[in-house]
Amino acid sequence: MNIEYIDQTTSVAYNSVFREEILEAYGTWVKDHVRQGWDPYFLSFMFHQLPGSRQAKIQQMHEEITIFYRKLITHVEREPRLNKNADKLPRGVFFPDVPAHTRQKQPLRAVTVNDGLHMHGVVVIPKKSRLKISLDEHVLENYEKYRSHKMYRIDVLPMDARIVYTTDYAGKALKTPRFDQDDILILPEARSELQSGRRVAVFGARKVRDIQARYNVSDEVARAIVSNRRLLEKMG
Repeated sequence: MNIEYIDQTTSVAYNSVFREEILEAYGTWVKDHVRQGWDPYFLSFMFHQLPGSRQAKIQQMHEEITIFYRKLITHVEREPRLNKNADKLPRGVFFPDVPAHTRQKQPLRAVTVNDGLHMHGVVVIPKKSRLKISLDEHVLENYEKYRSHKMYRIDVLPMDARIVYTTDYAGKALKTPRFDQDDILILPEARSELQSGRRVAVFGARKVRDIQARYNVSDEVARAIVSNRRLLEKMG
């Protein structure tokens, strides 16, 4: 029996479970916001052909969605840059994706342009904000303002009760080896960086326990969330 093969198979299976738990934690995070009165939306962004490697394309997609977000927040909060308004801003998590192999026909453009790379995301909006209509209506009314020369399509849909399922769908490509946590975009960007040293080690250990209790995930997933400073800023 090939021990090395068994080790590799076990590693792949473990990594798959780990990634699914990470996505479940994101879904629970979104669901918690909904319970607190935030409105959830599912977003898709399709891009024109972008130059460079796959990683360069993902970086450019992140930049375009960040620009989209910065335009949006001024419609949600009058003074979004003030620290006192930080908790009133929309929050979102965005995942890269590629067309899935399916028997259903897909538009040729979606499969071929930009190597099929696009982004899905879940955004939550405070019920009390400057935005007096739903996000999907707002984006539709201001479509040309939000769409850029690198982005040819934006779809926004209100989410139903299947919060965790929809978030899992948005991040389904994360379950494959082609993408990892570094390819995920979380907005707004972290307002501060964690300090280094023993204080952070103690803080991190406490955070691991808190996240385990709150999101019912394994030690490894909780540690991964703590190590991801952007996600920690949102979950904290």
